[in-house]
Amino acid sequence: MKKAKRPPQTVRRDEGPEDALWRNVITQAIEDATLRISERCKAAIRAQREHMRDQARNWVERQGEDFRLVCELAGLESSRVHQFAMTKIRESIERDSARTAELLTSAMPGVVPNFLQRPPDRPTSDAREAAEIGFSQNEVLPS
Repeated sequence: MKKAKRPPQTVRRDEGPEDALWRNVITQAIEDATLRISERCKAAIRAQREHMRDQARNWVERQGEDFRLVCELAGLESSRVHQFAMTKIRESIERDSARTAELLTSAMPGVVPNFLQRPPDRPTSDAREAAEIGFSQNEVLPS
């Protein structure tokens, strides 16, 4: 099994190891919140990764006391960290949505793009606006 690439966890010259630790906690949370989950994952692994991603997204989005404390311990302004992380999370969601649309389009050529178009035999999507359809009691339907 191929190991995922991890960003190097480093201590900058101008910070102590404790600052680096807390900065890396924030970095890991953002990485978890923007995790790309492969369509080929087994269901159990996929569910675990989705749960982990959701927890990280909630932690950032809520900006709770623990989020603010971790930012403070890292020497970072929590509102700026939140803004940066939410931008990355939105980009991740858009990327995943685009990938899903791409997969659907390639799996069913012509179906997804045409699905949203109104069919030519039905001028309206609202049944109340459609022309009345009449049936004769004596009409014999082809078998």
